[in-house]
Amino acid sequence: MLDRLKLQHLRYFIAVAEELHFSRAAQKVALSAWDLSEQVRSLEDMLGVTLLIRHPHQMELTPAGEMLLRGANELLRDTLQLLKQVQDLGEAMQEQVRLGYFAPELEPLIIATFGRLISEGGLNLTRLNLPESALQQALLNRHIDVAVGRLMELQNETLACEVLQTGHWGLVLKESHALAAQEHVAPADLRTARLLLLSGHEKSNVMDQFHNLGVEPEVVYQPAQSETAEVMVEQGTGLWLTSSFMAETLPPGLVFRPLEGFAEMELALAWRQGDTSGEQIRDWLKGTG
Repeated sequence: MLDRLKLQHLRYFIAVAEELHFSRAAQKVALSAWDLSEQVRSLEDMLGVTLLIRHPHQMELTPAGEMLLRGANELLRDTLQLLKQVQDLGEAMQEQVRLGYFAPELEPLIIATFGRLISEGGLNLTRLNLPESALQQALLNRHIDVAVGRLMELQNETLACEVLQTGHWGLVLKESHALAAQEHVAPADLRTARLLLLSGHEKSNVMDQFHNLGVEPEVVYQPAQSETAEVMVEQGTGLWLTSSFMAETLPPGLVFRPLEGFAEMELALAWRQGDTSGEQIRDWLKGTG
């Protein structure tokens, strides 16, 4: 019987329970007093309980009726709030959201993370590849709406951040390379190595970590695209210094090996505090994670 219960039944009952008078309640819900009475009786039949005691000139709620009145008001309020949130999300998704990210190798991760939000949530997303040092300012200046980057580079008192994934620095090299036989690569093994680093990265950030470990390898080239870096590794031009977020998208013949002694890399979603589009994207990603 409960599968026939609708929110409308609760709305009718609330009107009667609050007025304790069918004629006055009927005016509130735009029904005749007789139809309203039948709706309440139908609700009682579905629940198998008496909600109202009907006297010739008055009525009163039973204990079950009082319980239902309290719960029904909360349920309707929560339902309306939920529907409003869904409506707001739908409206926000129709607006263009500008996403900034700092390195071309994050493109597969961006697609994997936001793909369902684009296809199922209707998100109108524009992706902008920016230098890592420019992401925070682009958010603050409203040139982008959300950013994906390293948490340490995005944190600001006026920005909200949510960690998406935790990764680490490492090297992409050929399977035949001597270092590929190791599970991890020691920075000391790279003293004379020729490294590649994509142009979106701030060179000083990663090289400072090498310096702190007493190693000064040389970055010989900073290609603009991941595909270019892969080709250069295959040709023996250098070893590609990148993040573990690339590990699952490498072509056959190339492998990723983590670097020892390097700090973890927290990849975060950031948006301006109070910006509903960023908050709604965060909530949607949490709900589908």
